[in-house]
Amino acid sequence: QELVYECQNTASLLSIRGKYDYRRGWATALETFLVSCPLQHYAYDYFESILPIQSGTELYRSFAAMVHVLFDCLALDAVFVASGIIIGGVFEGHSLHNYVLPNLNRTYFAALRAALITNLSFAPVEFLSFRFLPLSLRVLSVNAVDLVWNGVVSFASHGGAVVEQAAA
Repeated sequence: QELVYECQNTASLLSIRGKYDYRRGWATALETFLVSCPLQHYAYDYFESILPIQSGTELYRSFAAMVHVLFDCLALDAVFVASGIIIGGVFEGHSLHNYVLPNLNRTYFAALRAALITNLSFAPVEFLSFRFLPLSLRVLSVNAVDLVWNGVVSFASHGGAVVEQAAA
């Protein structure tokens, strides 16, 4: 699972010029390990406790899996986009009041829209993961999809530009 996160961070941290941004890489890795991953594990456990996928008829299991994917795409993505912008920006060394919060205000909805569009394109894969994989493997499978998702959100949350240009 850690290998997936490392690949995820590497894939999402190339700047528009194709150069790796080490500061953004560390910031994304810290946000992923300290916030996103624990929250994702907790949320999936919570979803399962409310609407279990592993019991009931085939139709019920499919319905429950669709609801889980919907909550993952709508509720969790809104939190992950905000935490990526806020916590990532702070870990990159930017001032919370002078850079991070204005950047959140400027880029949040564009980044969220990009995240939702990306998730919709991968919804069938997530549905299959939620429907057929045990709870212990769902985060791992969804993080494979997040290789692309994090790249899109990183690009959108930085306004499509290199952070150093915006901070200068």
